[in-house]
Formats: sequence, C-alpha cells, structure tokens
Amino acid sequence: FPEHSVVVTGQPRYDIIQKLKKELDRKVICAEYGLNPNKKIILYVTQPARDRFYLSRDVFLAFKNYPDCQVILKPHPRESDYDKYESIAKELGLNLHIIPKDLFKLLFLCDVLVQKDSTVGIEAMLFEKQVICATMIYIDISETRDLFLDGDCRVAPTVESLKIHLDEVLCGKNRKKYL
Repeated sequence: FPEHSVVVTGQPRYDIIQKLKKELDRKVICAEYGLNPNKKIILYVTQPARDRFYLSRDVFLAFKNYPDCQVILKPHPRESDYDKYESIAKELGLNLHIIPKDLFKLLFLCDVLVQKDSTVGIEAMLFEKQVICATMIYIDISETRDLFLDGDCRVAPTVESLKIHLDEVLCGKNRKKYL
C-alpha cells in the first residue's frame, strides 16, 4: 500500500484505559461489588480450556496463603459453569468472589492479575498491574508468548512458584522489574 493510504492507530479497545485510570474510584467500585477497598485484591481470569478446573485448583491452593487478600474470579465470557469454580473454592476453604462482568473495572481494582495465557495480561499491564502467568499446564499462545520470553510478566509453572510471585507482588518485593 502507498504510505499515505495507511494510518497506524493501535488497538482501539485500549484507548479508554488511560481515561478510566483517572476517573474510576476504588471505594465506589468496591462498594458496588461488596469488597473492602483497604484490602489487596487478587484477580484471576479464566479461559474455557479443558484443563481450566485443574489449573484453578492449583491456583486456588496458592491463593489460600493470602487470607487477608480478596480473590476475584473473572470467568471468560464464553464460560457459564461458575458453580464448578465455586465448588472447588469451597472445598479448599477459599472465599471467592465471582464477577463475570466489567473486566476493566476489575483490572483497575486489582493489585495482581493471575492468568494462564490471555491477552488480558496486556490490558492489565496498561493499567500498570503486575501479571503472573500460571503455566502449570503447557501453553503456546502466540499473542502472549513474547511476554514470557521478554520477561515482561512473571511465569509460574508450579504452585510454589506462584506463591513466590504472589509474595513478591503483595509484599512489595521486586516489583519494578516487571513494570
């Protein structure tokens, strides 16, 4: 194409993020969802993969080490079987808030995002949030592979490594490396 006929614009979905970062209010959103604005928030986003409940069990085991944090699960829009996540959390004694909407509000609220291999990690980084990729199960998604290889986000191939990364983020250790 001739240079004058192409305009590079970026991803329009992300244009709103800078505005939201200035306008959203943590206390208001926490009240809307019944959360305590003074407690740290771990956001876990899922994907409709076959291994999602196995991965979630491992992730929830790690989350149990942070009883003073609030855990939000944001299911993928194609998921509707939230009761299985609730059942796993209840079995493990984890207090879980399932919020199936308002991804950008949840990203604004959270202190750390835990995911498997979603482009939500990129969105979280635009909100200047820490991202941990729980890779207990094999992953190979081209959109996120570079984030791992470049060291832009943390990678947790085991429950123990997820706990270490959560300690670093939630306790303020080694944070700048990944921002």
